Amino acid sequence: MHIFNTIMRQLSVLVILFCFAFNSCVPPSIVSKKITIESGEIPVSMEGLQNYTIVGIKKGKTRRDNKLEKEFKKYNGNYVLLTKTEMLKTSTDEEYRYFLDFEIRNISRMRSDGNGYTTPTTIPTPYYYIVDRYSRKKYGRVSGSHYHGLEIRAYVHALNRILSEQAN
Repeated sequence: MHIFNTIMRQLSVLVILFCFAFNSCVPPSIVSKKITIESGEIPVSMEGLQNYTIVGIKKGKTRRDNKLEKEFKKYNGNYVLLTKTEMLKTSTDEEYRYFLDFEIRNISRMRSDGNGYTTPTTIPTPYYYIVDRYSRKKYGRVSGSHYHGLEIRAYVHALNRILSEQAN
């Protein structure tokens, strides 16, 4: 019986590691295919996206802001990176109509201690969204991820795809 419990514990750890690896290694191109106008994660009003400047909201958190800057360099349209305060002070709703931001939501999960016991825990998870400042509507991701870089990259891929479709 002891051998069985040991094997089950090791198997549980492997399953958890596999799930963690799979979730962190999903290519942004796959995630970005789910970020569409039809899914409600991008505003319908983004027709003519090439005419707008997208604002990436900086938070003053160096690692996350560095990822924001790195990923937006791959965006094929016009963009600026500003704090929300800078954006509100320096622009009108028409000038910077759309911005990409995130909020932290607490997600309840069951966490295993490796001995076969599970306990509920709350995990702060960022959820990204685009806001249309003109209509004051938020278009958010259905799911969140702990990986800011993945989420930002996926949104940039999705916006580039829309730009490409509109150019054709």
